[in-house]
Amino acid sequence: MNLKRLLATGVASGALLVTGLAAAPPAQAENVIHIASFATNRCLDDSAAYGLRPFVCNGSDYQAWSWTGSDSSGTLVNRATGQCLDDTTDGLRAMACDGSGNQNWNPNATMQDADINTRTWKSDGTNRCLDDSLAHGLRTLDCNDGDYQRFSDVN
Repeated sequence: MNLKRLLATGVASGALLVTGLAAAPPAQAENVIHIASFATNRCLDDSAAYGLRPFVCNGSDYQAWSWTGSDSSGTLVNRATGQCLDDTTDGLRAMACDGSGNQNWNPNATMQDADINTRTWKSDGTNRCLDDSLAHGLRTLDCNDGDYQRFSDVN
């Protein structure tokens, strides 16, 4: 009798375990990208020495960003510093990841012509878009579909 009860309990526990595993949400995919400004040809760069800045694209880890999320929303984490791209009313910066809306970005696809696909990066926290110009540098501004707010993914 005890053996039957033990087996029944084990089967029920196993069913709960399998059910719990089946109900777990799928893991989000991680993609590593290098983000280059369409207007300036500079890449989004973050290092301990210089901080967040636009810099000549060189393929370094300071310019490699892990995109974790879906096609429509996610987080950008710098591979070298582990900092998240963050935008608040205080401005654009790279800082410790905290899961806030200020660190959530929407990559909206745009297109210049048939050969060049670009996207804008819109902050969930401020509803502003990433913007890079030679005159003003890297920042966020109200989204305007201008060339300074268009970026491409380079390898």
